[in-house]
Amino acid sequence: MKTFAKTISILLMLLLALSCSKEETLLPPGDELTDVLKKATVIDDEIYLCGKMLFDVVAPKEKENKVIISSDWMYLDMYAKLTPDPDKKGHYTLLTREWMPDPSFEYRVVEYDARITPGGAVQFFWPGTDKWWESMPIPFDNCVEQVITHTGVDVHGPGVNKGTIMFEGYFKDGKFHAGIHLSGLQLYVPEMEIYWNGKDPDVDPLPFIEGPVQLEFMMEMEECEYSDFPWEIDLPF
Repeated sequence: MKTFAKTISILLMLLLALSCSKEETLLPPGDELTDVLKKATVIDDEIYLCGKMLFDVVAPKEKENKVIISSDWMYLDMYAKLTPDPDKKGHYTLLTREWMPDPSFEYRVVEYDARITPGGAVQFFWPGTDKWWESMPIPFDNCVEQVITHTGVDVHGPGVNKGTIMFEGYFKDGKFHAGIHLSGLQLYVPEMEIYWNGKDPDVDPLPFIEGPVQLEFMMEMEECEYSDFPWEIDLPF
């Protein structure tokens, strides 16, 4: 039964994708993308970035395109360090530190292996390395399992592959933008109450959110000074 439900979820996502207009992408498709990513961007030294990790979740089939989560009020303060990898041409170590704004505490630290092209196109996978820490113990084998557990949504998308999720975006004129776009149907009871959508999981049947759920997680940062964040705080890994 679970396999059948998952198959239906995938088919509905394909129909939804076909019904939507084609959006522009910052990165070229297929072999062109591979060729572009082979070129190296010249960043001579460490770069510090400051901004936010933004979260948006909407349900288009719910009444009035219901907003489940808005980045107006759901975000984490983010600080990052981008360092050229001397051993891998065109690769950079992206160390991100995410903080809850109120009350303030360090929520998550991740180190990514990022690729950046001369034109500024950015691509990396979460998790791209084994350096991934969260303030709450991580009882998950991978980040896809974490998203499914939190939301109850059986997520799909072009960047979901073997337990990893791909971020894509750009780094240009001192501004760094990278995001993931996921969608799926809510097939499981979510761990986070906000995804109950006002329902009672002990009484109401699934799904609590009708139709496909669209999730966007976005890093929005710009260059800043080393002094804008207390980098002397020890890393948790």
